[in-house]
Amino acid sequence: MSETNANLQNEASESVDQDQDKIDDTVEGGTTQLQSQPSAENVETAEDKEVIADDDNAAGGGHSGQANGTNDDNIVSTGEVPLEHPADTEEEPAKHDEELESKEQAVEGTVDDGELDNSHKVVPVEEHGKSVEDDTIKSSEDTVVEPDGMDSGPSGEVYQDQGQSGETGPIMNENGDILKDKEVVEEPSVHEIKVGKKSDSDEKPPIDEVKGEASDLASEHYEIQSDKIIDEPVEDHDHIGEQGEVEQPTVEGMDQPPAPISSEIDKEETSAIEHMEETVEEQSGKVVDKVDDAKPRSAAESRVSSATVKSTASLMDESTPTLSALNLSWVFGISPEIGLLNLSDIERKLLAYSCANTLVLYDYTLNKQKLLQGHRNTISCAAVSGDKRWVASADRGVENTVIVWDTYSGIPVQTIYNPHPDVGCAAIAISTDAKYLVTISAGELQIVSVWDWTVECDKPMCSTQLDEPHCNQHYVMFHPSDNTQMVSNSDKQVIFYKWSAEELTVITPPLTDQDFWRVVGDYTMSIFQEGSTRALTATLTGNIVVWDNQTINGVQNTQPSPDKKAIKIVNIQEGRGITVLTTTDNYVVIADITGTIKFYDSFLRICNWYQKFDIGPIKTLSFKYDPTFDPKVKHDGDYQFDATLQARDFVVRDFMFATHNAVFSNVTIDGTKLQIILSEHDDTIKAIATHPAKPHLAIASYSGILKVMNYTEKNIVKTRRFHGEYIETIVYDPLGGFIAVGFTTGTLRLVDTLTLVDELRFPYTYAKACVTHIAFAHDSSYMATADAGHTISLYKGATGKKGPFTFIARYKSHYKEICGLTFGVALDTDVARLMSLGKDRILVEYDLAKTTVDNLEILSSDKVEQSGVPSFFSWHPPIVKEDFMLIGNNHYKLKLFNSTTKMCRKTVLGPTYGSPVERVQIIPSPDDTLSPLRYMAYITQDKVGLCRMPLDGNPHGAMATIAHPGGVANIAVSYDGSHVFTAGGLDLSVSMWNVHLTALEAQYKLGGEI
Repeated sequence: MSETNANLQNEASESVDQDQDKIDDTVEGGTTQLQSQPSAENVETAEDKEVIADDDNAAGGGHSGQANGTNDDNIVSTGEVPLEHPADTEEEPAKHDEELESKEQAVEGTVDDGELDNSHKVVPVEEHGKSVEDDTIKSSEDTVVEPDGMDSGPSGEVYQDQGQSGETGPIMNENGDILKDKEVVEEPSVHEIKVGKKSDSDEKPPIDEVKGEASDLASEHYEIQSDKIIDEPVEDHDHIGEQGEVEQPTVEGMDQPPAPISSEIDKEETSAIEHMEETVEEQSGKVVDKVDDAKPRSAAESRVSSATVKSTASLMDESTPTLSALNLSWVFGISPEIGLLNLSDIERKLLAYSCANTLVLYDYTLNKQKLLQGHRNTISCAAVSGDKRWVASADRGVENTVIVWDTYSGIPVQTIYNPHPDVGCAAIAISTDAKYLVTISAGELQIVSVWDWTVECDKPMCSTQLDEPHCNQHYVMFHPSDNTQMVSNSDKQVIFYKWSAEELTVITPPLTDQDFWRVVGDYTMSIFQEGSTRALTATLTGNIVVWDNQTINGVQNTQPSPDKKAIKIVNIQEGRGITVLTTTDNYVVIADITGTIKFYDSFLRICNWYQKFDIGPIKTLSFKYDPTFDPKVKHDGDYQFDATLQARDFVVRDFMFATHNAVFSNVTIDGTKLQIILSEHDDTIKAIATHPAKPHLAIASYSGILKVMNYTEKNIVKTRRFHGEYIETIVYDPLGGFIAVGFTTGTLRLVDTLTLVDELRFPYTYAKACVTHIAFAHDSSYMATADAGHTISLYKGATGKKGPFTFIARYKSHYKEICGLTFGVALDTDVARLMSLGKDRILVEYDLAKTTVDNLEILSSDKVEQSGVPSFFSWHPPIVKEDFMLIGNNHYKLKLFNSTTKMCRKTVLGPTYGSPVERVQIIPSPDDTLSPLRYMAYITQDKVGLCRMPLDGNPHGAMATIAHPGGVANIAVSYDGSHVFTAGGLDLSVSMWNVHLTALEAQYKLGGEI
């Protein structure tokens, strides 16, 4: 047995030495050489002007160490936990066997449960040459964890767990009586596998029990070392049979394989044995040590141990299971709430941002997204741990949540429900050692709460309500070296905190313009200076307020304390507001509204700066995590000189920043290169459209940007900006030749689908108000628009230099908002029909045949509602012989009208998911035949869903899911019906949903008929 352990450990050390392949950089966009070399004049001016204080204040003001470092050896987030040898935590196998024989407590061939159940222990492993802690993969179902030292058997019996020495305690039954050897139940269970010879007295359990236990075994994997079996998580379930039966592993060197559990799985035993042997060899590179139960465990270990091993191999490769008819697969755009969180380290290039209620992990080298869903409301704030492993996200609104994510697996390791009931969170921060969270509520009267997220917590450790004059706090952070201290600020007040398990102390130092005879300005961010007792606050007037401890009897307190006062206001830059204030290594870093980034030493003396980015005001800035980085070590590379007289190489970590213009950029210090990662819309998105024959999605916004995306390749086809104009709506023509673009000013443009170049010399300007609807005839013979002035404009197809269409006439046919405009085809002909529907309940059909220049004829005008208000209008698909029009109202009713007589032929209950249906899109049929089944995609106020057609009112024939909590502005469907797209309006994002109609059909069949 000792030789087997030694062989496995040797194989583990060889596997650890293998280097991981580097991921090729395939980042979208190019690189730009930055021009930020300071001049000698600036050097002298900066040093003479920006020294903070006298020698008394300079003492202790140095800044050393890593800004994001950790100070707790028990936290896996540092990734530097020393690897323990098995000999340090358990006795030699020979000694262990002697003690078992002397006490007559071992059963031959039976593995003790205490050696198997490690779910409550932190197990360090070594991977890729770096020591980390082995974290158990968190399953989708909650796992019941027994108290330390006790494990439950298959039938409810309680067994004594192993102690520190590795001795097996007495085995008891459910009544607490100690069992002798012959009384021990030898029936195999999930945590007990026989590896010895099968005796005649062994009974086979029923096959039904085995099948029931198969699901428990599906998430476990056993690494066999001689006569011991050690739990280890895996991602595949290959060791489970096709019918759910348990396939038993075997051990090399044993006389006989394990006894079969049931005759029904005997045929698969050989393949299972071979698979387990291969898996043991693959997993032998991980050395698993046992943790001493008697050793006190930190609070973080209980939650951290449920996370996964630090590996990015499977993060982006996991496919979304088909559990619903609509599954979110990709998001376009960036929500403005949290900006950018840099998750890059020495192994990955990753960033996090929010889109509506989804947290996105984006690998910009692979152009892949991991979508983290769990919030019901729009994400309002987020924070990342110092080692970039843990991200905490929070939302605001009813049924709000705080979720802590493991960024190496995308698993939510902790969820706090309703941390601030009915209002949610305005700010959140995570401590440097990743043990604690602090949240500030978003209500008018704010509450500050501190949470120990590493254990099950329904209530905060401590909290306090702020006084009304001090509310509107929008930023908070922990002290980098003292978790019990925090700082937050609003526009007018900075608050310092000191907390314990019993109370949360709040200190609000006053500061006015008269204190230093200088305009202070609105506060933006506050930080602690590591290595000193000072704190800094940036303002929108270009000032930095320096806070330090109060003096007691003329003696200044040199220990960290929240009792601070303002000692100085340093004017860093006149009139240019500071939007970002942070630290890295020995530097204080600021960024401003002009896009300039400056680095200062601990005395606020300029060291270097970057400017002329020309991409807008900077919103957030975050540095790469590299535990091996040392700025004092000489680096080989192309680095700039700093702004000192010595002109030393300026070496800092690479960093990312986000601007208020929705641009994400990465700066590589070696070579001083700027790389644009993402450039998205920075204003309301209402206009989306899909190409009729290509996988192209057009997105337009109030920022004037029109962007065409290839939604299968996830890349940009073409982008154009219309400066000074707001785009309200866009539509592809049925032939796919051009895009019609409607603006809020009433302007209408036609642009080419590939080049986005204008098809017209001058745009159409006939509408006097915002263009809200654009429609094309099936053969592009006509085009019609509706505007906010309740007017319909008609254009007829033309050829020649005048352009693709010629204006015919306009008619104000409604006195309230127009909610529907569409072309149809007359029965048994190929003639186009044009109809419009307004919230005035009037359905108007136009006589295209008799329409002449400046004279748009009305064919009919019918009232379609009595009390309800129409919300949408569409043509029903031709799945029946009668030609129908589909109209929905605000009473959740869907009505079918005969297109010829305008009579209501059927009324059914529509989807009832919080609000009435607002828009619909018929999903294209895969063929042109008359199919008895069709489907429509629809949107409500905040949801997207699918509905089965023909409509029968059965609630099981429809489904919906939250798409954009802030409101869904528009919907579009791909040409092949495989994707649905939703625009979020104010959240500046567009979501792409995969369509699985079989899931909706299964729901309909299981729900039954009505």
